[in-house]
Amino acid sequence: MPAYASPFKLNKKTVSPEHRFRMVSLAVEGNEGLVASDFESSSGRVSYTIDTMRMLEKKFGKECELFFITGADSILEIERWREPAELLGRYSFLVGGRPGYRDAELAEFAEYLRREYRSDVRIIDIPKADISSTEIRRRNMAGRSIRYLTPDSVVDYIRRNGLIQNSAGSFPDSSPDGGPEKGMRNDASFPKSGCRRGRGDRRDAETCGKRNAG
Repeated sequence: MPAYASPFKLNKKTVSPEHRFRMVSLAVEGNEGLVASDFESSSGRVSYTIDTMRMLEKKFGKECELFFITGADSILEIERWREPAELLGRYSFLVGGRPGYRDAELAEFAEYLRREYRSDVRIIDIPKADISSTEIRRRNMAGRSIRYLTPDSVVDYIRRNGLIQNSAGSFPDSSPDGGPEKGMRNDASFPKSGCRRGRGDRRDAETCGKRNAG
């Protein structure tokens, strides 16, 4: 579920929400356990996790337990997100380790969140692949290959649509070229089993200066 606009990136030029949704759709295509949603990217407003979780709870019902899947880097910043007390007290979190973050530090912080917010924070054991969006963008800007770091279909989409950041930090075109590609899923629906799903590793701050508050 790509954001329409991250509170951390309001002053940065980024690829359009339409392009990012299409790339996510391509990345999960053919995987029965995953589905892309344009709930945030089509909203036309700054994306906050608490709003999305409330929407999902309303969609699936309170009897459905929602899990927010994230990484160590994001969970360590969660108290800066919008309405962290409600987020942590109302929803469950599955947290995976990331390269560069100590397991002991993560475990200690998870225990703090459980104690302070009575939250359900679970650390999950996953492979710590040293892949990040920051590294992919850096390699792209330098003209280096990003194959094997993201699906080939996404790499081809980036090349085909000219979504290569230049040395000035801008993109040549932020508007999609034409309609959805053949076979593209373009809806915000979830599978029936989708209630046990959260969004991964995206930093979502409550505010980025006074202009972002609210």
